[in-house]
Amino acid sequence: YFFIATSLALRFRPREICVVLATMCLGSVICALSVEVLTGNFRPWVSDFRLKGSIHSNVLASHAMVTALACFAFLRSSRRPWLLRTVLFAMLGVILLTKTRGALATSLVGMGTIYFAGKSLSASLLAVSLLLTTLSMAGLFYVAAGSEAQNRVQGALLMGRSEGATTLTGRLPLWR
Repeated sequence: YFFIATSLALRFRPREICVVLATMCLGSVICALSVEVLTGNFRPWVSDFRLKGSIHSNVLASHAMVTALACFAFLRSSRRPWLLRTVLFAMLGVILLTKTRGALATSLVGMGTIYFAGKSLSASLLAVSLLLTTLSMAGLFYVAAGSEAQNRVQGALLMGRSEGATTLTGRLPLWR
């Protein structure tokens, strides 16, 4: 794999590699959505629905995340920003329908990182300090809130998922 990656890196520019990767991931997402619709399993109005398609939800969400981050990165230099925005919001919608918290958080952090990559150091530090202040305030409100409010916050973090509701990972404790 090393030689293949090296030869691809020598042959193509980084932007071309990113476009190819995002296009492949977009094709995977479109195939998964097509399978979900054609089999009649696309029912987002059902509370325990989790978009899967032809692959696992976490893999589908990671493909949508890569496509969304590429679209966000290319927005600055695009001649057709409306197309990239449409794909970006569609991919964020796919991530929400898969109910994958890791991909959603990674997408948001990645978009923030891409956005602040071209900004000055003082603007980036201001944004980080505002984010940390907001998170600290949210943590204080969470601790001060009653158990009913904490249960609603936990329900929001679970994104409507019912399995693995006792932990935020959703994984089974196999060592027991």
